[in-house]
Amino acid sequence: MSLRIGEVSKLLNISIETIRFYESENIIKPSRIQGSKHRQYETWDLFYLMECLKYRSLGIPVKEISKILHNETLDYYLERIKNKKETVQKNIQYEMLLLEKLNNDMDAMEEEEKQKATDYSRSPASW
Repeated sequence: MSLRIGEVSKLLNISIETIRFYESENIIKPSRIQGSKHRQYETWDLFYLMECLKYRSLGIPVKEISKILHNETLDYYLERIKNKKETVQKNIQYEMLLLEKLNNDMDAMEEEEKQKATDYSRSPASW
């Protein structure tokens, strides 16, 4: 199966510029149609593009993805994933602390508003 860049773009729902960028980063290496400037994308190119999209969704930089796909061992990949997991966990902890602070601030403001309402209802002017 050979596809042209436009077909790959439509099939994977990514821009032609993105495909060319991944080619420039050595994620994919399409062959050239003999006697033409057109590229041919094979099944492996599609596989690498899909893997690249998956890793990008995890926040892994393109340079790292190229190493994962072409050069490095499974241990290298596992290390990258562990690092990303730790980063996500730290971000979640931060966001949970922020949420707790916001809830506490809101509770304090609501309590202050209730107190003001109670104080106004007891004021001598209302007697």
